[in-house]
Amino acid sequence: MTNLELVRETLEAARPHGLEAEVMYSALTAAVEANEHGKTIDDVLGEALTEWDI
Repeated sequence: MTNLELVRETLEAARPHGLEAEVMYSALTAAVEANEHGKTIDDVLGEALTEWDI
């Protein structure tokens, strides 16, 4: 799965809750530290959904 597909799926999961912007903000915040901790974009997007209970 490509990074773009992961982002699309994440947005689709957030959409029914009206939390697309919030989830992407959480993902961007987590991405700032991702390199230091060896996280992938999949990890970051998963954490963002979890932060908003999605």
